[in-house]
Amino acid sequence: MKWGAKVGRIYQNRLPYFRGLKRPLPVHRRAILLLFALNGFLYASWAARVPEIQSLYGIDDGAIGLVLITASFGAFASMPFAAFLTERFGVSRVALLSALLYIVAVPLIPQFDSPAALYAIYLFLGVGFGLLDVAMNSEAVELERLYERSIISSFHAGFSASMIAGALVSSGVIYLGIAFDLHLLAVAVVGAGLLAYAYPRLLPEEVFAKAETSAQSNSAFRLPVRATWLIGLLGFCSMMSEASISDWSAKYMLEVAGSQEFYGPWAIAAFSVMMTVGRTVGDKLRDSIGDALILRGGAIVAFLGLGLSVAFPLPWTTVLGAALVGSGLSIAVPIVFSMSSHIPGLSASAGLSMVTTISYLGLFLGPAVIGFLTEAFGLRVGYGWILLALAVMVALAFRVAPRPTTTPAPRSPVQAEVSRAGVEP
Repeated sequence: MKWGAKVGRIYQNRLPYFRGLKRPLPVHRRAILLLFALNGFLYASWAARVPEIQSLYGIDDGAIGLVLITASFGAFASMPFAAFLTERFGVSRVALLSALLYIVAVPLIPQFDSPAALYAIYLFLGVGFGLLDVAMNSEAVELERLYERSIISSFHAGFSASMIAGALVSSGVIYLGIAFDLHLLAVAVVGAGLLAYAYPRLLPEEVFAKAETSAQSNSAFRLPVRATWLIGLLGFCSMMSEASISDWSAKYMLEVAGSQEFYGPWAIAAFSVMMTVGRTVGDKLRDSIGDALILRGGAIVAFLGLGLSVAFPLPWTTVLGAALVGSGLSIAVPIVFSMSSHIPGLSASAGLSMVTTISYLGLFLGPAVIGFLTEAFGLRVGYGWILLALAVMVALAFRVAPRPTTTPAPRSPVQAEVSRAGVEP
């Protein structure tokens, strides 16, 4: 039995050569994983330096909130066009161009001292981040279809692992006193290297299903439809909470919990560690206990963890609370994106575009709202805003039908051939 499974895996790994693909599926999987890693590393690197950004530009908590809203606007405005762009120019090209835009924007952050320049940088950063996220998740969803089993959580584990790296590197940079501009320049160089390796190894465009996309409107602008709202709002609450922890936990550690400066990024690191652990086992959990139970239990754990940080603002409780939020939300976004690609009547790219339009509004809106609340009522109240998002997420999770995740039927010649092989990759 084990010998047959091994032969089957070897057969499947070589299968793409017989279907016109230049590389076996695991090579494409590693390339897509690197896109997720690039995104997470860049995000954690600049998010960990929010206090330095405020100091450099001389802006208060309300102003940094406006900066994050500007990034939110860039991502939110670009995402309704994502499906059109990927269908028009190809998913891999959109991934390349959006990643380049993001990579270029990050090292520009410490190069100016005018708030107007910071707003412009974050506008383009938001566009790059948003389009890259749609493109890389489109790649992940399509590869999951080819594998015919849950694998998307493993890509998000890569995103979280890269956030750990970004947070720990930032902590070390702060401890060593390395200049802010040199730090983000080095981050951009690393990102460019990851992109240079990954781009030639992404899935070729002919792999993506054309039957579904041909049935869609050719409109360049696609707002979310009714079928996407429940899924999108779950993603909105989860991403709002994730981004708020990432953007504000370092400042909360310093100003509310009273930690030393170089301990500031530790909450981000703890959050990212638990996100990575959860996502590493997430695919097996989805296949064994189902999406609904994961969403419900995870939202409750995250709510309790954040409540601990707010009720008892100490360094260790803040780190522990961030870890609990990370574990509770770890599989939520992979589930949301996987569900969005299986909405009847919508192509995978259109479903992803619509759901991410809703979800990523929370990614930037949450930290921005915290900025305004912090300015008016203090950071402890602002940080506590995340509790409201998590409470809403708990309520929404109980509206998800309690059915296990099932593998979609094959939609392409490659999928059909893998299915006939009768083996698990």
